[in-house]
Amino acid sequence: MASSLAVAVGQCMSTLTSGVRDGGVQESGVVLPAEEKYIREAVEALRGAEIIAVPTDTLYGFACDACSERAVKRVYGIKGRSATRPLAICVADVEDIGNYGTVGHLPDDLLGSLFPGPVTVILPRGEGSKLHPSLNPGLPSIGVRIPDSSFIRNLCRQFRGALALTSANSSSEQSTVAVAEFSHLWSQCSAVFDARILPAGRAGSTIVDLTSPGEFKVVRPGSALSETVEILSRYNLTERSQKDLKS
Repeated sequence: MASSLAVAVGQCMSTLTSGVRDGGVQESGVVLPAEEKYIREAVEALRGAEIIAVPTDTLYGFACDACSERAVKRVYGIKGRSATRPLAICVADVEDIGNYGTVGHLPDDLLGSLFPGPVTVILPRGEGSKLHPSLNPGLPSIGVRIPDSSFIRNLCRQFRGALALTSANSSSEQSTVAVAEFSHLWSQCSAVFDARILPAGRAGSTIVDLTSPGEFKVVRPGSALSETVEILSRYNLTERSQKDLKS
């Protein structure tokens, strides 16, 4: 896998170099380094209901304004994803989570122990959620991430809102750890932010359902299963049946 990935990256290097701009995002599909100085361009794209591709602590993802119906529809279009499959959201800090999901049933400091990191927690959405009704309509829960990535967390802070986030690939393709792997989708993004090859592998985040008080359920093992279960157990949460684990 490593050699084939290196070839794919090498084949795209000239495109990457020509796509980098010192100023703003000038055209769809432009590739910029995932650096602090380019966050302003990312924020402008998000506020225009555009889609951007960003690195997380696990995989590359497509991101958009979680409160924009038009942007959410664009994400589904890029992915070729069924509208019945939910999107997760990404926020900057633990203090932000309560704006979008219900957290009062969780032990104090639990979320602070899990985040930032390669974990997605599923929480009750709650009547007070700031999310637009078009995001995962009809679902009473929402998946929330705070990746251990300064770029995407600072992006959320400057954007001052939640991002809808999904892996940067077509639904029929494998998840991506380098921007070269989804180069055929660059043109559908306002900008692609490149952090080179991500080292965590393709397992993605560990997904745990925390909708019920006092217990948890592992929905996807992901890349941080043992660490996540250890933290949840430390807070005296009981694990539900393992039979529903997904690879």
